[in-house]
Amino acid sequence: MASLRSLAYLFVASKKTIEYGFMARVLTPIIIFVGLTVPYLLPTTKLASLQLILSLSYELTLVGHLRGYKKALKGLVLVLVFILLGLLVQILSHTLGFSAADPRVVVMGTVRLVALLLALSLLFQMLTISELRYLLEKLGFKGSAEVLALAFSQIPILLITFSEALTAVKLKLGKQRPIAAVKPLVVEAILVSNALAEALYIHGIPSPPKPVPYKGPRDIILVLGSVLVSIVPLLVSLT
Repeated sequence: MASLRSLAYLFVASKKTIEYGFMARVLTPIIIFVGLTVPYLLPTTKLASLQLILSLSYELTLVGHLRGYKKALKGLVLVLVFILLGLLVQILSHTLGFSAADPRVVVMGTVRLVALLLALSLLFQMLTISELRYLLEKLGFKGSAEVLALAFSQIPILLITFSEALTAVKLKLGKQRPIAAVKPLVVEAILVSNALAEALYIHGIPSPPKPVPYKGPRDIILVLGSVLVSIVPLLVSLT
């Protein structure tokens, strides 16, 4: 399951994050995510599609820069497959006269889901686990910052492990049976959790270093771009 492994890498911090300051890397995915969420609370406008296209294009540009365009597209293949299946069911239901949403609305909704997923992945690609912990502590989650940071760090590992379990099941049984991969996945999760607990008990968790908040004009361009594609179209639609 190469697509599942590629999806996992979309939730791993990129080495290129050092090019930007901490505040820009925090604000950019949050601004895009908020911009994509607000239209759910507002009446549909003519600019909703423009805002969605601009946001998605900007996200793909950022993910391509951080991860590489080929790897980014591979990571989205699995998500797109499930979304397209749901879209086909909706269109078929609408064509046959069953109760279903307007296909155009469904298309907009599915594209927005992809954009929301990319915005969430950008947060993990732009911030290291140490920086996530630092951010959580500054937001007032000091008691649970360590647990949450460690939980976030296991997301890509879980996806990769599931991919390997599916491959092993396919080689052994000669076909893909996702349910058969659950048992080895649970066993692997227990082993990893035990090893992680032992490492934390022996070494502990050092305090996260204070990240560099600003690194120059690139930060302004990064944040300004997210505002222009996500917030400005919404403000224009309200006038």
